[in-house]
Order: sequence, then C-alpha cells, then structure tokens
Amino acid sequence: MSNYSFTDYDRHPLLRTDKIDGVLTLFPIMAAQMELARHIPLVNINADKIQMDIEKTMVGGMTPASAIGSPAPIYGLHGRAYREFEAAEWKEKVILLEHELVDFRKLGTKNELMSARERLAQKYRHIEERLAYRLEYMRRQMIFDSTVTGVINGVEVDLATYNHPSYLEFTAGTAWSNTASADPVGDLQLAAETYMDYSGYEVAEVTLPFGTARKLVKNKEFRDIMVNSYGAYHNTQNNAMSMLAEHLGLGNVRESNAKLPHVTELTASAAAAQADITVRDTTFIAAGTTVVLKKIDGTSESKVVASVSGKTITFTENLVNAYVAGDMARWHLRTIPDNTVLMVGRPMAMNSLGSNEGLADQDKRVQWADVASTYSRYENLNNPRPGVFRKNIDKLGDDPPRLEQVIGIRALPRLHYGEGWATLDIG
Repeated sequence: MSNYSFTDYDRHPLLRTDKIDGVLTLFPIMAAQMELARHIPLVNINADKIQMDIEKTMVGGMTPASAIGSPAPIYGLHGRAYREFEAAEWKEKVILLEHELVDFRKLGTKNELMSARERLAQKYRHIEERLAYRLEYMRRQMIFDSTVTGVINGVEVDLATYNHPSYLEFTAGTAWSNTASADPVGDLQLAAETYMDYSGYEVAEVTLPFGTARKLVKNKEFRDIMVNSYGAYHNTQNNAMSMLAEHLGLGNVRESNAKLPHVTELTASAAAAQADITVRDTTFIAAGTTVVLKKIDGTSESKVVASVSGKTITFTENLVNAYVAGDMARWHLRTIPDNTVLMVGRPMAMNSLGSNEGLADQDKRVQWADVASTYSRYENLNNPRPGVFRKNIDKLGDDPPRLEQVIGIRALPRLHYGEGWATLDIG
C-alpha cells in the first residue's frame, strides 16, 4: 500500500485527467434504451445554431408528365417554413471529496486499481443517466406539450416552441375508463385512418400508456370483438395486446412502461402524523403522483400527492415515519402520459419498409424529428465540437482537496415534419 499525502495527488496514476475522463465512458449511454429516443435520435450538427426546416403541408399529388428533353417542372414545396435558434446548454458536475480521495491511495494490484475505477463509475453514472433523462424529457415536451422548458436561475422559461397540427390530436368517443361503453378498437381504427388520410404517412407504431391492457381486458366491446373475430379470448393482458395488434393491422402495437425517475431530498424535518414535506425540487410532480420517502436507515413509505405549492408537497394522508432534512424523496413521470396514445408515422415512400438501411445519413427521409447537438466550447474554446462534453477540473490543491467532473450538452429537439405523429386522448 502506498503512502500518498494530499500534496502528492497530482502524481497518483488514477487521478490523471485521461483516467478520470475515461471512467465516464465505461458504461453504455442509456439514450438508445429510452422510449422516445427510438424515434427521435440524438444527432450532432457542426454549427453554433440549430437550423430547422419544417414541412407544413400534407403529402400528396403526383409527378407530372414532361416532354423528352424539356425542363423538369418545379415542385414548390408549399408550406415550408424555416427556423433558426440557439441550443440550450445542460450541464452539471459531480465532486470527489477528501474522504473518497483517501481510498485512491491504495494502489497495489491491478484489481485494486479496477476497484477504484468502479467506484468512480458508480459516482459518475448518476450524472450521465440524468443527462440521458433530460434529453428524453425534451422529446416528451416537444411531442406532448409543444414547448421545451428549462429552469434558469430559479425561473422556468420556454426554450423552444413547436407546432403540431390540431387535426392530428384525436379524442376517444367515450373515455376508456368506462369499460361498459367505451370502444377502444373503434377509436384506434378511426384515429389511425384519419391520421393516414390527413398526413400521407402510414402508422409505424402505436404506443399505449401504461395500464391500458388492464382496461382492455375489462372492456365489454373489446372482449366481444375478440371473441367474434378469433373464437376465443383468454382475458389476459398479453393476450389482449397481441390480439389488438393483429386485429388493427397497424404494425407494432405496444404498451409503454417507460418512465423518467426523479430523486430529491427533504430540506426540513417532517414529523410523523403530519401530511406535508418540503423538498429541494418539485420537478414534474402533481396531484396524484406517488412519492416514495426513504430514511437514511432504509425505512421507507409511499404516499399519494394531494397538492403541490412551491417546494411543499401535501399528501392525501399523514406520514407514518418522521423524517429529517437530507432524507430522500423519489417519484417518476411516465414517458407516455396517462390517457394518451401515441401514433408514430413514416412516409409512404417507395421503400415500403421505411428502412434507413443503405442510405447516407443525410438521406434518412423517414426521420421526422431529432435532438440536435450544436457546438460547445466548454472543453476547448479553440476547438468547439458538438455532442456530449466532459471535463475534469483538478482542485487537488484547494481546501478541501477535490476533483470535479462536469458533463453536459448543448442541444434542443429539432422538428422537420409536424405530421410525423398523432395523439389520441383516451380520457
């Protein structure tokens, strides 16, 4: 075991900048596993600003006949719009403190070195996951809210707005929670047919919100259709989803369980038998949200939110346990909002599969939106580059000695075709 002192940290092999920066990429980026990232990928653009062409009109018409040798008629692309805006910067850092640096004085074998790197990876994993969740939340905001927001200096501001045609926002005839009268199959068929008629797209995927299958197995109209069409219905959630997909003939029909987790901490003590807590952050929490509270000793309980006012959360019932400032509170936001069906389309092109295989990046015409990352100068003022940036800040000579690792990105969603998706409000 070595005997490094704090003044010797600059000679510690593990604490070299290249070692620290490398740890942050030891595990896969989560973005590809996100629900909406499958349709709206992260792309790098070599520019300072996001440039966005928007196709407003519906697809239609035919290529005209022309005499041999004559000039080709010009298609005017009526309804095309152009926008340019600055990308927002998202970043945060994690700090290796004095007590953690002490652990790295134990060098010895390769196994010990790897153990230290694993500890670093655990610490850094959180901020990389949080960045992936931020990108996914921006996708969600663009699709379902038409506005991407961010909190700057404690104030929520609109960073970018997007237009989605109101004629592609459908509503079910009867709320699906009314299992005796609702017609989910008819609602989906009508929405899909109208979407294809209005947009010129075909439906590539239908994503149902979490809990929809439970409603379907209780729905009288749905059960009758399944029995009449297939002769038998086993009344299970898996059976309901597979039969719905086959009956609709719309490609992939699935139920989403994706969610965006949020963790914060209490900023004040809360006594047992009281019904409210004060927390550091109330991001995407609302009445009806379930909050899990956890004490430092592992004791936990879950409560349903009755109301939110500022940083104060009031529950529908009193707490069982007492909590202190620093105890954790956790909740989540469903990626696909409750009671909303998402239909994602693709152009009805000559490539009937809508595949990008064999096409250059600039020719991926089925891409109706992406998250565009622009130049960042955070790592290097003289050599800006797009994409995720990482920077290790050496403060080993400060009091207390520490290392800071920053991760971030300059990015915002970019919409190319406003008719790339449709929604169905199922009540």
